[in-house]
Amino acid sequence: MARGRKSQASLTVAAVTELKQIPEPLEQLTPEQGEIWRLVMVSSAGNFIQSESYSVLAEFCRAVVTSDQIAQQLDRYTPEWLDEDDGLRRW
Repeated sequence: MARGRKSQASLTVAAVTELKQIPEPLEQLTPEQGEIWRLVMVSSAGNFIQSESYSVLAEFCRAVVTSDQIAQQLDRYTPEWLDEDDGLRRW
């Protein structure tokens, strides 16, 4: 171990980290859910997710896609439809 003060050059060198191979999405995920899986895994969060937590990540991917689908349907709904007889049913 070197003693004394560190040189300016040694302080400016970034540490090299080994790239982790990104695991493929679980088979039970849809292609859209698999895209969410890949986005999470290529982010820095992928370095922290262990194989024991893959089922939790899979459920997260499902929740994201499902909530996006619901949001799209809600975005298409217009409040004027409530004035119609079946407006609330459509909601």
